[in-house]
Amino acid sequence: MSQNTTKKINRRVVEALEDAAKYTDAALVQWSQARNRIEDAWDASGLHRDLGEESWAVYNTMSAARGTILTRLRAERDGDE
Repeated sequence: MSQNTTKKINRRVVEALEDAAKYTDAALVQWSQARNRIEDAWDASGLHRDLGEESWAVYNTMSAARGTILTRLRAERDGDE
């Protein structure tokens, strides 16, 4: 592969990962709001603890994925320089 082709591919990868990071940030904010409402239901009724625990697990998984996306983005950006 030529160097120009490699750089074009790298730019596309960086753009895609930047978009993924942006969408993940927005998703985390929205999920946090949903999680808070689930916890409100749990606090008010003592019920739905399973939903509260599950919502935290999803949030933690999403946070970990965001970290991985950002790590890969930094690596791709380093490769672009």
